[in-house]
Amino acid sequence: MGGGAFPGQQVAASGGWGQDGKNDLISLEHSDVAQRNVLRVYPNSGRGLINRDGYSSFDLKVTCPTPTTSGLCKGVTDDHWSDADQILTGDFNSDSKPDVLVKEGNQLWLYFGDRSDLLTHGRSHPVLVGGTDWDQFTLVSPGDLNKDGLPDLLMRKDDTGDLYRAYGEDDPNGVLNAATWGIASHRTKLTGLTLKKSDYPVIGSSGDFDGDGNAKGSNPGDGIADLWGRKADNTVTGWPGQATGNDFTGSVSRSPSTAL
Repeated sequence: MGGGAFPGQQVAASGGWGQDGKNDLISLEHSDVAQRNVLRVYPNSGRGLINRDGYSSFDLKVTCPTPTTSGLCKGVTDDHWSDADQILTGDFNSDSKPDVLVKEGNQLWLYFGDRSDLLTHGRSHPVLVGGTDWDQFTLVSPGDLNKDGLPDLLMRKDDTGDLYRAYGEDDPNGVLNAATWGIASHRTKLTGLTLKKSDYPVIGSSGDFDGDGNAKGSNPGDGIADLWGRKADNTVTGWPGQATGNDFTGSVSRSPSTAL
């Protein structure tokens, strides 16, 4: 995607944030004006271009957690991305609208989007996901790994490179109970691949990318989410996902000659 560089910033694709069928970007970036991190949406022009300094970009906001009687915000607003180190996007409540996960130190927060500049739609605060060890991991949002209709997480333990999966589980109302992602006993260590942060500072998943994307083509893919990793020299390598039955069980190393 052209139109500008994002040095030192973390960028995630959000799908069509404005429901215009175009794949937009969300950037976690430092604001010299606010002197803190902000979450900024950069709409896609439709020609694969992002206007990095254009008027069309906008910052995401949250509702005030403790408004005063005058309606003004009292204290610090609930934007945990102000000192966050990672963001992920996806539809985490199955309403067809992109949401945002924010990793702030050892805590993980879930914000529900409404296609506007306001997050936490329908509630006065974000959801604090269970667990207090998130600072040990780089997170990947691969979608629904086990085809049960709930979003799942992959986690890379940064020091060892070990990969874990945490399936989404539902609450009594049939909606995602994100707290279960933070329960150690609900995480499964995967086999076949280790990706230390020192070797691959950035890892992610773009779904099933080892086919030709055409169901009628010679290699339509296997329907299993794959992984990619970027080294410090900006070379990127992909690893096809593996599954046993409905379980995502790991990834297989590719030779350097098939790097992405």
